[in-house]
Amino acid sequence: MNERSMPSRCFNQVIVDDNGRTITKRSQDEEKLRNEIMWYLRLPRALHSYLPDIISYSLSKGNVYVRLERVMLPSVHDLYMEAQHSLTMIDHIFNRLTEVLDAFACYRYPAPFPTRFIQEMYVDKTVQRLQTWLTQSRWAAANYERGEWRLNGDAVPCPLRLLEKEGSYLMDKLKRPFARIIHGDFCFSNLLMGREPQEMKLIDPRGSFGAAGIYGDVRYDLAKVRHSVGGYEHIMTDRFHVQQTCASLHAQLHQQPRHQSWIVAWDERCGFLAPEVRGLEALLFLSMIPLHRDTPERQLMMYGLGTRKLLLALDEL
Repeated sequence: MNERSMPSRCFNQVIVDDNGRTITKRSQDEEKLRNEIMWYLRLPRALHSYLPDIISYSLSKGNVYVRLERVMLPSVHDLYMEAQHSLTMIDHIFNRLTEVLDAFACYRYPAPFPTRFIQEMYVDKTVQRLQTWLTQSRWAAANYERGEWRLNGDAVPCPLRLLEKEGSYLMDKLKRPFARIIHGDFCFSNLLMGREPQEMKLIDPRGSFGAAGIYGDVRYDLAKVRHSVGGYEHIMTDRFHVQQTCASLHAQLHQQPRHQSWIVAWDERCGFLAPEVRGLEALLFLSMIPLHRDTPERQLMMYGLGTRKLLLALDEL
């Protein structure tokens, strides 16, 4: 069978067969892909309408893969980046996303949710990822040594030093999870949506939250959406400008005023959880930095945006 590759993250391989009806996914990180496959398999049958059909899979070491129905629907990313869209369209899309999250929220974690999972996923992971970036970037390492740097002309603290200092405070504000079924990577590129109510499919779940499984903190999925509307989709399409000097960074997203409507609308959806969701969004920007080593400009934009959002979140929480 003739096959062709689709674009994917550097540690993933996604192949489309010649008839274009199925895709096969493999990964250098077999444990991560195994968790993803198990998420599909463990999800309650009542939620299967949100999944592509699984054709075949293997969990065997050295041959972990999943073959899925190829879903020919636009992603929410595509809809979001369109030149024209209305408040009616935003409301329609967010109604659909909220419908999915509400359906997932019907399934509670069957025991007290371990606090250590919150600590590991929010504070510890972000600290570890920023420490990794210091080994990748002399510029970031120098900011850490100085303790501060300048962002768009303003003096700001090094975010890693800030988390080392304020991690306990942040953990205290985020320690009460809403433990339900979650997708875990509920970003716009993983949400496929058509015009009909039944045309909503989710791909590339995380498959873990502190431990492998289908459960996690609902706020994480909410924050993934905030992360998308807050700049991630623009960063991934290189719609930004960064200019770096020895101890400063000018970082500007090229968002249009209409994109602000998405941010306002999602904050309204999050309700009383909005401040916590914005705090988690900041941590997502910072924790994503070392995963984009192949695009240093994107790393810098995430560093600048994540730092600014973290400062705002700490003032708000």
